[in-house]
Amino acid sequence: MTTVSAKDAFLENLARLTPECPTIGLAKLTFEGNLIRIVAQVPGQSASLRILSHFQKDGKLTHKEIAAALEVFSPLLKEAREVPGTHPTIDLLIGISPSQELGVELLTTSEDLFAGLLGGRASSAQKQEGVMLLDEGKVRCAEKYRNFRFTPQGITLDESGVWVTQNYAVACMNGAFSAFPMERIGDGFYDKVPLKTSGWSESQFEKAGVRFIPGSFTRKGAYIGSGTTIMPGAIVNTGSYIAGQGVMIDGGARVATGAQIGRGVKLGAGSGVEGILEPQGRLPSIIEDNVRVGANCELCGIVEEGAVIASGVVMASGKKIFDLRTGHEVPPRYMAIGETIVEIPLIPKNRVAVGGVYQKTPTLGIDCIVLLEKDAQETSLAQLPKNTSLYIKV
Repeated sequence: MTTVSAKDAFLENLARLTPECPTIGLAKLTFEGNLIRIVAQVPGQSASLRILSHFQKDGKLTHKEIAAALEVFSPLLKEAREVPGTHPTIDLLIGISPSQELGVELLTTSEDLFAGLLGGRASSAQKQEGVMLLDEGKVRCAEKYRNFRFTPQGITLDESGVWVTQNYAVACMNGAFSAFPMERIGDGFYDKVPLKTSGWSESQFEKAGVRFIPGSFTRKGAYIGSGTTIMPGAIVNTGSYIAGQGVMIDGGARVATGAQIGRGVKLGAGSGVEGILEPQGRLPSIIEDNVRVGANCELCGIVEEGAVIASGVVMASGKKIFDLRTGHEVPPRYMAIGETIVEIPLIPKNRVAVGGVYQKTPTLGIDCIVLLEKDAQETSLAQLPKNTSLYIKV
Protein backbone atom coordinates (compact mmCIF):
# COMPACT_ATOMS: atom_id res chain seq x y z
CA MET A 1 0.00 0.00 0.00
CA THR A 2 1.37 3.39 -1.04
CA THR A 3 1.54 6.06 1.63
CA VAL A 4 0.58 9.53 0.46
CA SER A 5 2.75 12.29 1.89
CA ALA A 6 1.18 15.25 3.64
CA LYS A 7 2.32 17.52 0.82
CA ASP A 8 0.83 15.27 -1.87
CA ALA A 9 -2.44 15.01 0.06
CA PHE A 10 -2.55 18.80 0.32
CA LEU A 11 -1.92 19.16 -3.43
CA GLU A 12 -4.77 16.72 -4.10
CA ASN A 13 -7.06 18.87 -1.94
CA LEU A 14 -5.87 21.96 -3.78
CA ALA A 15 -6.53 20.42 -7.21
CA ARG A 16 -10.12 19.64 -6.22
CA LEU A 17 -10.68 23.14 -4.88
CA THR A 18 -10.68 25.43 -7.91
CA PRO A 19 -8.68 26.13 -11.08
CA GLU A 20 -5.47 28.04 -10.65
CA CYS A 21 -5.80 31.84 -10.65
CA PRO A 22 -2.47 33.10 -12.06
CA THR A 23 -3.91 36.61 -12.58
CA ILE A 24 -4.34 37.24 -8.85
CA GLY A 25 -1.03 38.88 -8.01
CA LEU A 26 -1.29 39.16 -4.25
CA ALA A 27 -3.53 39.34 -1.20
CA LYS A 28 -3.04 41.89 1.56
CA LEU A 29 -4.28 40.46 4.86
CA THR A 30 -5.50 42.94 7.45
CA PHE A 31 -6.78 42.63 10.99
CA GLU A 32 -8.83 45.47 12.44
CA GLY A 33 -7.64 47.60 9.54
CA ASN A 34 -3.93 46.88 10.13
CA LEU A 35 -1.74 45.17 7.54
CA ILE A 36 -0.31 41.98 9.05
CA ARG A 37 0.76 39.87 6.05
CA ILE A 38 1.02 39.86 2.24
CA VAL A 39 0.78 36.64 0.25
CA ALA A 40 1.96 36.95 -3.37
CA GLN A 41 1.81 34.89 -6.54
CA VAL A 42 5.39 33.67 -6.19
CA PRO A 43 6.92 30.23 -5.60
CA GLY A 44 6.16 29.03 -2.07
CA GLN A 45 3.13 31.29 -1.64
CA SER A 46 0.95 30.66 -4.69
CA ALA A 47 -1.01 27.78 -3.11
CA SER A 48 -1.89 29.87 -0.05
CA LEU A 49 -2.88 32.75 -2.30
CA ARG A 50 -5.13 30.44 -4.31
CA ILE A 51 -6.92 29.26 -1.16
CA LEU A 52 -7.29 32.73 0.36
CA SER A 53 -8.63 34.25 -2.85
CA HIS A 54 -11.06 31.36 -3.33
CA PHE A 55 -12.63 31.50 0.13
CA GLN A 56 -12.63 35.26 0.78
CA LYS A 57 -16.08 36.76 0.46
CA ASP A 58 -16.54 40.47 -0.17
CA GLY A 59 -12.98 41.09 0.98
CA LYS A 60 -13.32 39.17 4.25
CA LEU A 61 -12.51 35.82 5.81
CA THR A 62 -14.89 35.08 8.66
CA HIS A 63 -14.96 31.95 10.84
CA LYS A 64 -16.94 30.04 8.20
CA GLU A 65 -14.50 30.80 5.36
CA ILE A 66 -11.47 30.19 7.58
CA ALA A 67 -12.79 26.77 8.60
CA ALA A 68 -13.28 25.86 4.93
CA ALA A 69 -9.76 27.01 4.08
CA LEU A 70 -8.31 24.92 6.90
CA GLU A 71 -10.05 21.86 5.48
CA VAL A 72 -7.92 22.27 2.36
CA PHE A 73 -4.81 22.81 4.47
CA SER A 74 -5.68 19.84 6.76
CA PRO A 75 -2.84 17.50 5.63
CA LEU A 76 -0.33 20.17 6.70
CA LEU A 77 -1.92 21.07 10.04
CA LYS A 78 0.12 18.58 12.09
CA GLU A 79 3.42 19.96 10.81
CA ALA A 80 2.22 23.55 11.24
CA ARG A 81 1.33 22.95 14.89
CA GLU A 82 4.54 21.07 15.64
CA VAL A 83 6.84 23.59 13.92
CA PRO A 84 5.36 27.11 14.11
CA GLY A 85 6.61 29.35 11.33
CA THR A 86 6.83 26.56 8.76
CA HIS A 87 3.45 27.55 7.31
CA PRO A 88 2.77 31.21 8.23
CA THR A 89 -0.63 31.35 6.54
CA ILE A 90 -1.81 28.26 8.43
CA ASP A 91 -0.44 29.71 11.68
CA LEU A 92 -2.58 32.78 11.10
CA LEU A 93 -5.74 30.86 10.26
CA ILE A 94 -5.54 28.50 13.25
CA GLY A 95 -4.59 31.34 15.61
CA ILE A 96 -7.57 33.56 14.93
CA SER A 97 -10.63 33.17 17.17
CA PRO A 98 -14.14 32.36 15.86
CA SER A 99 -15.30 35.90 16.65
CA GLN A 100 -12.48 37.54 14.67
CA GLU A 101 -12.11 38.04 10.92
CA LEU A 102 -9.43 38.91 8.39
CA GLY A 103 -9.66 41.52 5.67
CA VAL A 104 -8.46 40.40 2.23
CA GLU A 105 -7.52 42.90 -0.48
CA LEU A 106 -6.70 41.26 -3.83
CA LEU A 107 -4.55 42.74 -6.60
CA THR A 108 -5.09 41.53 -10.17
CA THR A 109 -2.16 41.41 -12.59
CA SER A 110 -1.26 39.74 -15.84
CA GLU A 111 -0.66 36.00 -15.60
CA ASP A 112 2.21 35.03 -13.28
CA LEU A 113 3.60 38.56 -13.39
CA PHE A 114 5.65 38.49 -10.19
CA ALA A 115 7.01 34.97 -10.74
CA GLY A 116 8.14 36.01 -14.22
CA LEU A 117 9.84 39.15 -12.95
CA LEU A 118 11.59 37.30 -10.13
CA GLY A 119 12.66 34.50 -12.47
CA GLY A 120 13.93 36.76 -15.25
CA ARG A 121 11.28 35.57 -17.70
CA ALA A 122 9.13 38.71 -17.92
CA SER A 123 8.46 40.35 -21.27
CA SER A 124 8.93 44.08 -21.85
CA ALA A 125 5.16 44.51 -21.51
CA GLN A 126 5.17 42.73 -18.14
CA LYS A 127 8.14 44.81 -16.93
CA GLN A 128 6.24 47.95 -17.88
CA GLU A 129 3.20 46.63 -16.01
CA GLY A 130 5.37 46.16 -12.93
CA VAL A 131 6.65 49.72 -13.25
CA MET A 132 3.08 51.03 -13.38
CA LEU A 133 2.13 49.07 -10.24
CA LEU A 134 4.94 50.89 -8.44
CA ASP A 135 4.06 54.19 -10.08
CA GLU A 136 0.46 53.96 -8.83
CA GLY A 137 1.46 52.80 -5.34
CA LYS A 138 -0.25 49.42 -5.72
CA VAL A 139 2.95 47.62 -4.71
CA ARG A 140 5.85 48.88 -2.59
CA CYS A 141 9.43 47.67 -2.16
CA ALA A 142 8.79 47.50 1.59
CA GLU A 143 5.63 47.28 3.69
CA LYS A 144 5.21 47.76 7.41
CA TYR A 145 3.38 44.87 9.08
CA ARG A 146 1.70 45.42 12.43
CA ASN A 147 3.10 42.98 14.98
CA PHE A 148 0.63 40.60 16.59
CA ARG A 149 0.52 37.70 19.04
CA PHE A 150 -1.55 34.56 19.31
CA THR A 151 -3.40 34.34 22.63
CA PRO A 152 -6.18 32.08 23.96
CA GLN A 153 -8.57 34.86 22.85
CA GLY A 154 -7.19 34.89 19.29
CA ILE A 155 -5.04 37.54 17.65
CA THR A 156 -3.86 40.47 19.75
CA LEU A 157 -2.18 43.44 18.09
CA ASP A 158 1.00 44.95 19.48
CA GLU A 159 1.78 48.66 19.31
CA SER A 160 4.88 48.09 17.21
CA GLY A 161 5.39 47.04 13.61
CA VAL A 162 8.16 45.70 11.41
CA TRP A 163 9.26 46.68 7.91
CA VAL A 164 9.46 43.76 5.49
CA THR A 165 11.10 43.75 2.06
CA GLN A 166 8.66 42.87 -0.75
CA ASN A 167 10.87 41.05 -3.24
CA TYR A 168 8.20 40.92 -5.96
CA ALA A 169 8.04 44.75 -5.87
CA VAL A 170 11.84 45.03 -5.90
CA ALA A 171 11.71 42.83 -9.03
CA CYS A 172 9.24 45.31 -10.54
CA MET A 173 11.73 48.10 -9.79
CA ASN A 174 14.71 46.24 -11.24
CA GLY A 175 12.67 45.42 -14.34
CA ALA A 176 12.23 49.13 -15.02
CA PHE A 177 15.81 49.41 -16.26
CA SER A 178 15.18 47.04 -19.18
CA ALA A 179 11.46 47.67 -19.75
CA PHE A 180 11.73 50.65 -22.09
CA PRO A 181 13.84 51.47 -25.14
CA MET A 182 16.40 54.25 -25.13
CA GLU A 183 14.76 57.41 -26.44
CA ARG A 184 15.03 61.16 -26.47
CA ILE A 185 13.47 62.73 -23.40
CA GLY A 186 12.76 66.45 -23.53
CA ASP A 187 15.39 68.74 -24.95
CA GLY A 188 18.86 67.26 -24.90
CA PHE A 189 18.29 64.13 -22.78
CA TYR A 190 18.48 60.47 -23.81
CA ASP A 191 17.49 57.66 -21.43
CA LYS A 192 15.60 54.36 -21.08
CA VAL A 193 13.37 55.17 -18.07
CA PRO A 194 10.69 57.77 -18.86
CA LEU A 195 9.84 60.65 -16.58
CA LYS A 196 6.81 60.05 -14.36
CA THR A 197 4.87 63.01 -15.73
CA SER A 198 5.74 62.52 -19.41
CA GLY A 199 2.65 63.26 -21.49
CA TRP A 200 0.48 64.26 -18.53
CA SER A 201 -2.48 66.56 -19.10
CA GLU A 202 -3.29 69.46 -16.80
CA SER A 203 -6.12 67.42 -15.26
CA GLN A 204 -3.68 64.62 -14.39
CA PHE A 205 -1.43 67.10 -12.59
CA GLU A 206 -4.43 68.48 -10.71
CA LYS A 207 -5.58 65.00 -9.71
CA ALA A 208 -2.08 64.05 -8.48
CA GLY A 209 -1.97 67.02 -6.10
CA VAL A 210 1.83 67.28 -6.32
CA ARG A 211 4.01 70.33 -6.99
CA PHE A 212 6.57 69.24 -9.57
CA ILE A 213 8.58 72.47 -9.59
CA PRO A 214 10.65 73.15 -12.75
CA GLY A 215 14.09 71.63 -12.38
CA SER A 216 12.89 68.67 -10.30
CA PHE A 217 13.24 65.16 -11.72
CA THR A 218 10.94 62.20 -11.04
CA ARG A 219 11.17 58.89 -12.89
CA LYS A 220 8.38 56.52 -13.89
CA GLY A 221 7.84 53.88 -11.23
CA ALA A 222 8.01 56.32 -8.32
CA TYR A 223 4.81 56.82 -6.31
CA ILE A 224 4.27 60.41 -5.19
CA GLY A 225 1.36 60.94 -2.80
CA SER A 226 -0.87 64.00 -2.87
CA GLY A 227 0.47 66.91 -0.86
CA THR A 228 4.12 66.44 -1.89
CA THR A 229 6.32 69.32 -3.03
CA ILE A 230 9.44 68.51 -5.07
CA MET A 231 11.82 71.45 -5.31
CA PRO A 232 14.30 72.32 -8.11
CA GLY A 233 17.22 69.93 -8.42
CA ALA A 234 15.49 67.20 -6.39
CA ILE A 235 15.55 63.65 -7.79
CA VAL A 236 13.00 60.91 -7.07
CA ASN A 237 14.02 57.60 -8.60
CA THR A 238 12.17 54.49 -9.75
CA GLY A 239 10.72 52.25 -7.05
CA SER A 240 10.61 54.92 -4.37
CA TYR A 241 7.40 55.65 -2.45
CA ILE A 242 6.49 59.06 -1.03
CA ALA A 243 3.32 59.05 1.06
CA GLY A 244 2.63 62.78 0.73
CA GLN A 245 0.39 64.87 3.01
CA GLY A 246 2.89 67.62 3.60
CA VAL A 247 6.12 66.07 2.30
CA MET A 248 8.85 68.48 1.18
CA ILE A 249 11.71 67.18 -0.97
CA ASP A 250 13.92 70.26 -0.88
CA GLY A 251 16.30 71.53 -3.54
CA GLY A 252 18.94 69.04 -4.63
CA ALA A 253 17.63 66.28 -2.36
CA ARG A 254 17.65 62.68 -3.61
CA VAL A 255 15.18 59.87 -2.97
CA ALA A 256 16.87 56.83 -4.49
CA THR A 257 15.61 53.48 -5.76
CA GLY A 258 13.18 51.73 -3.44
CA ALA A 259 13.35 54.32 -0.63
CA GLN A 260 10.15 54.72 1.41
CA ILE A 261 9.19 58.18 2.65
CA GLY A 262 6.29 58.65 5.09
CA ARG A 263 3.75 61.44 5.55
CA GLY A 264 4.81 64.93 6.60
CA VAL A 265 8.55 64.36 6.03
CA LYS A 266 10.91 67.27 5.39
CA LEU A 267 13.99 66.16 3.44
CA GLY A 268 16.45 69.04 3.60
CA ALA A 269 18.32 70.60 0.72
CA GLY A 270 21.10 68.43 -0.70
CA SER A 271 20.21 65.43 1.47
CA GLY A 272 19.99 61.92 0.09
CA VAL A 273 18.17 58.71 1.01
CA GLU A 274 20.14 55.65 -0.10
CA GLY A 275 18.65 53.30 -2.67
CA ILE A 276 18.84 49.56 -3.18
CA LEU A 277 19.36 47.37 -6.19
CA GLU A 278 21.17 44.50 -4.54
CA PRO A 279 21.53 42.19 -2.76
CA GLN A 280 17.96 41.19 -3.46
CA GLY A 281 16.03 40.98 -0.23
CA ARG A 282 17.81 43.84 1.53
CA LEU A 283 15.43 46.23 3.23
CA PRO A 284 15.15 49.57 1.43
CA SER A 285 15.86 52.80 3.24
CA ILE A 286 12.87 53.87 5.36
CA ILE A 287 12.01 57.39 6.55
CA GLU A 288 8.82 57.17 8.64
CA ASP A 289 6.10 59.79 9.19
CA ASN A 290 6.89 63.32 10.36
CA VAL A 291 10.67 62.98 10.27
CA ARG A 292 12.65 66.22 9.85
CA VAL A 293 15.94 65.92 7.97
CA GLY A 294 18.38 68.83 7.83
CA ALA A 295 20.52 69.85 4.87
CA ASN A 296 23.27 67.72 3.33
CA CYS A 297 22.51 64.49 5.18
CA GLU A 298 23.01 60.97 3.79
CA LEU A 299 20.62 58.39 5.20
CA CYS A 300 20.09 54.66 4.99
CA GLY A 301 18.42 52.07 7.19
CA ILE A 302 15.36 53.07 9.24
CA VAL A 303 14.58 56.50 10.67
CA GLU A 304 11.53 56.04 12.88
CA GLU A 305 8.52 58.31 13.22
CA GLY A 306 9.02 61.86 14.46
CA ALA A 307 12.83 61.78 14.61
CA VAL A 308 14.89 64.85 13.76
CA ILE A 309 18.20 64.56 11.89
CA ALA A 310 20.55 67.53 12.17
CA SER A 311 22.25 68.90 9.06
CA GLY A 312 25.30 67.03 7.86
CA VAL A 313 24.56 63.67 9.53
CA VAL A 314 25.75 60.66 7.55
CA MET A 315 23.96 57.42 8.41
CA ALA A 316 25.60 54.32 6.98
CA SER A 317 25.79 50.58 7.58
CA GLY A 318 28.41 49.83 10.22
CA LYS A 319 28.52 53.40 11.53
CA LYS A 320 28.08 53.63 15.28
CA ILE A 321 25.05 55.39 16.80
CA PHE A 322 25.35 56.32 20.49
CA ASP A 323 22.52 57.25 22.87
CA LEU A 324 23.33 59.89 25.49
CA ARG A 325 20.43 58.66 27.65
CA THR A 326 21.97 55.25 28.13
CA GLY A 327 25.61 55.84 27.29
CA HIS A 328 25.47 52.80 25.02
CA GLU A 329 25.48 52.09 21.32
CA VAL A 330 22.10 51.72 19.58
CA PRO A 331 22.08 48.23 18.05
CA PRO A 332 21.19 47.95 14.36
CA ARG A 333 18.53 45.66 13.00
CA TYR A 334 20.06 42.52 11.50
CA MET A 335 18.81 40.84 8.32
CA ALA A 336 19.73 37.46 6.91
CA ILE A 337 19.99 37.44 3.11
CA GLY A 338 20.87 33.88 2.23
CA GLU A 339 23.98 33.15 4.28
CA THR A 340 24.91 36.83 4.58
CA ILE A 341 23.98 38.92 7.62
CA VAL A 342 23.59 42.63 6.92
CA GLU A 343 23.21 45.51 9.36
CA ILE A 344 20.31 47.96 9.03
CA PRO A 345 21.11 51.11 11.05
CA LEU A 346 18.26 52.51 13.14
CA ILE A 347 17.40 55.92 14.59
CA PRO A 348 14.58 55.40 17.11
CA LYS A 349 11.22 57.15 17.20
CA ASN A 350 11.11 60.81 18.30
CA ARG A 351 14.87 61.17 18.87
CA VAL A 352 17.27 63.92 17.76
CA ALA A 353 20.36 62.73 15.90
CA VAL A 354 23.47 64.90 15.50
CA GLY A 355 26.98 64.29 14.25
CA GLY A 356 29.59 63.27 16.80
CA VAL A 357 33.00 61.72 17.34
CA TYR A 358 34.01 58.82 19.55
CA GLN A 359 37.57 58.17 20.60
CA LYS A 360 38.87 54.97 19.11
CA THR A 361 42.23 55.68 20.72
CA PRO A 362 43.59 58.62 22.74
CA THR A 363 44.78 60.17 19.46
CA LEU A 364 42.14 58.98 16.95
CA GLY A 365 38.50 60.05 16.77
CA ILE A 366 35.97 58.39 14.45
CA ASP A 367 32.82 59.96 13.06
CA CYS A 368 29.61 58.69 14.67
CA ILE A 369 25.98 59.68 15.29
CA VAL A 370 24.82 60.84 18.71
CA LEU A 371 21.23 60.79 19.97
CA LEU A 372 20.54 63.72 22.26
CA GLU A 373 18.80 63.30 25.59
CA LYS A 374 15.83 65.50 24.62
CA ASP A 375 12.91 64.17 22.61
CA ALA A 376 12.42 65.66 19.17
CA GLN A 377 9.28 67.59 20.07
CA GLU A 378 11.22 69.32 22.85
CA THR A 379 13.51 70.99 20.30
CA SER A 380 12.86 73.84 17.88
CA LEU A 381 14.30 71.63 15.13
CA ALA A 382 11.05 69.66 15.00
CA GLN A 383 8.89 72.67 14.14
CA LEU A 384 7.52 73.15 10.64
CA PRO A 385 9.27 75.76 8.50
CA LYS A 386 7.71 79.22 8.85
CA ASN A 387 7.11 79.46 5.12
CA THR A 388 4.29 76.91 4.93
CA SER A 389 3.23 78.30 1.55
CA LEU A 390 5.98 76.13 0.06
CA TYR A 391 3.88 73.06 0.80
CA ILE A 392 1.00 72.05 -1.44
CA LYS A 393 -2.30 72.03 0.41
CA VAL A 394 -4.17 68.73 0.88
